[in-house]
Amino acid sequence: MNKIRRFASADFLLIVAAAFVLGGCGESTPPPLAAQEAVKQTPEQGLAELQKKAMAGDSDAQLRLGQMYAKGEGVPEDFAKAMEWYQKSADQGNSMAQHAIAYMYHNGKGVSKDFAKAITWYQKAAAQGNANAQINLAVMYRIGEGVLKDDAKAVEWYQKAAVQGDELAQNSLGGMYRYGFGVQKDFAKALGWYQKAAEQGNTKAQLNLVEMYVNGLGVPKDEQQAAKWLRKAAEQGDAEAQHGMGAMYANGEGGVPKDDAKAVEWFQKAAAQGYATAQLDLGTMYDKGKGVPEDLVLAYAWHNLAAAGGYEYATKLRSTVEARLSKSELAEAQRLSSGWKKDQILAREGRPASASTAPASTPGTLVKHYTSSLFVVSKAGHAITNQHVIQGCTELRIEGREGVAKKVTEDAINDLALVQLPGEVKATAAIVANPAKL
Repeated sequence: MNKIRRFASADFLLIVAAAFVLGGCGESTPPPLAAQEAVKQTPEQGLAELQKKAMAGDSDAQLRLGQMYAKGEGVPEDFAKAMEWYQKSADQGNSMAQHAIAYMYHNGKGVSKDFAKAITWYQKAAAQGNANAQINLAVMYRIGEGVLKDDAKAVEWYQKAAVQGDELAQNSLGGMYRYGFGVQKDFAKALGWYQKAAEQGNTKAQLNLVEMYVNGLGVPKDEQQAAKWLRKAAEQGDAEAQHGMGAMYANGEGGVPKDDAKAVEWFQKAAAQGYATAQLDLGTMYDKGKGVPEDLVLAYAWHNLAAAGGYEYATKLRSTVEARLSKSELAEAQRLSSGWKKDQILAREGRPASASTAPASTPGTLVKHYTSSLFVVSKAGHAITNQHVIQGCTELRIEGREGVAKKVTEDAINDLALVQLPGEVKATAAIVANPAKL
């Protein structure tokens, strides 16, 4: 289930989904001699040894053999043999094998799909504390697959997996409390479970926290907290969150300054994953020359991709751009979009794809790329500025100083760069000890 919320009412929308899933360093010691011998084995010898153990009744070996046949790892894929070995292991009480059999029946792998048998085997594994089986049981009760739909039973099984620390179950349980499925609606409990899953890096839970903080559900409205969790999800590669970060910078909300260049960077990350809304907004940035030089060819290409991704409004924007293109430019734009592949950022021939692309200039001539402030932080001449300011620059020059500054290091995630200034430094910025007074 997805619920769409607006984070900002401006040209760009930060879309968040309130969704829940159904479904130290030191010297190493050498391995024991037995392990060393195993390393020396050929794959054939390893398989023979595993089969020997399985035939002798080793349930773990039986489980492993079943997995190998199910995935075709080192042996031909054979679901019937996989089921045979899973069954031997499951009969000895191995919960992972029981879960595997349930999965086979649930999805019709090597056997006829049978939800009733899937439920039976999931229950055997779940009773032993297998969190995956508990979650799958919850899903089946949630949607009424093989059993009567029962949200209360779904909550019961999600709860069992959640208290074991399973992030998927925690996020799903948060959703049940958020919407009042099988339990009384309780935003505070929803927030608590989302928090647990989010702290483990679950991006869906992180986006759910964004929605809770934006709308003040179970917690006071707090755009900075929303922005914090949005950034965490974005930095883990979630396309929806990356688009949200772009919208946040485009609108100057969530505690960050308006910064079109940073907006473009985040839109690019999401657009490269095929996220249509980001492709639409990236096309708009190229159309208006915000954060990048105006480029109608790239504007058309990104709008075209967004339209192909099902974003109807993109067709209208594409048409407005098309009317301003020459025939050769239109052909180039169509060629770029038709040749696009996932994880690719579109770039015109002979031009970089960077969000900080400098305006075109005559060969050998440097043009002003970006202007910003620096904070001098050491008498050795170190200064701090934003990373996007210096990205792609051939030279760094400081107003009032002779010579060229040198980039020492940069941090794209936190948008910081350390620069070495030319010449003597007499005064530096003071960093206060109390962060609250920074």
